[in-house]
Amino acid sequence: MILRILLWLVGLIVVLFIGYWVFTGGLSRGFNFAGGIGNPFDAFISGSATGTTLRLPGQPDELLPGIDLATYMDGSGNSPSGESSYEQLSELQQQYDELYAKAKDPKNFGSPSPYRGLISFGTYAAQASDPASEYIVLYADQRNTSPISLAGWSLQSAVTGARLAIPPAASVFVSGVLNSAAAVSLDPGASAIVTSGISPVGASFRENRCTGYLGEMQNFTPELNRTCPTAETELPITAQNIQLYGDACIDYVKNIPQCHYPGTDPAIAMPQACKDFLLNRLTYNGCQEAHRGQPGFFSGSWRLYLSASTQLWRDTHDVIRLLDDQGRTVDVLTY
Repeated sequence: MILRILLWLVGLIVVLFIGYWVFTGGLSRGFNFAGGIGNPFDAFISGSATGTTLRLPGQPDELLPGIDLATYMDGSGNSPSGESSYEQLSELQQQYDELYAKAKDPKNFGSPSPYRGLISFGTYAAQASDPASEYIVLYADQRNTSPISLAGWSLQSAVTGARLAIPPAASVFVSGVLNSAAAVSLDPGASAIVTSGISPVGASFRENRCTGYLGEMQNFTPELNRTCPTAETELPITAQNIQLYGDACIDYVKNIPQCHYPGTDPAIAMPQACKDFLLNRLTYNGCQEAHRGQPGFFSGSWRLYLSASTQLWRDTHDVIRLLDDQGRTVDVLTY
């Protein structure tokens, strides 16, 4: 009995639903709805299927927003500056082509040198206006198997065309005399600081354990390493030195800074033997004469001077090439 009542209720609900569907439009409403649905592929081409724009999260309203020429032009096809849009586009294209050529040309200029990768540019201060402070550092790769001679090599600005030869240098510099110079050879891991200006000591040279003394009387950029033997090393405490130079001399030596020439200090009561020793040994020449033959005396750094009286490299931007003796490009510095 209950089952029969339930079946009657279900049938009545179905009949009522069909009647309501027919009353509200039936099949014609379904066809109209289906006809209003757009091509789903249009959502990926010009917008969504309902006509709105389909965008990914974070995507701007326009993938490639263009220039509003109506706002930019004055109505006659001209820009506010009086140039036509075509003239301005042509000018911009020309500037782009020139910049692109300058950016691409240095690495492909001439023939690449067989020394490429063996010697390269390092740190630099090429934008300094004072030639005494304008310098470029060259580095020899530590993996090189032998020294590389810089004889006949040069530096050239691709922008101004200025080209200067890398100068020879004194391997063992002696202060106060005319030094003999030879072509520089960079050992593996060595460097050369090439300064545009004139040498403060009148010559290009190789640094050594005593060159710190040179920096006390003259200005070097960058500064020289102050790694000279200490005064206490030069005059150690021994019975012979105490007897020869006296206690006051031994005490005075303890307070002398490294690479300092005591001849510039105020006069101090000191035995003459002590004064003579210090004023001769604690100098550049005295130091290098005493230590030249010792292991580790020579440094891996050279100071080379192009002897220019004016600035060589441009303040703003420049393209500087390192050329070998055949004019082939070894490395390029751009800034």
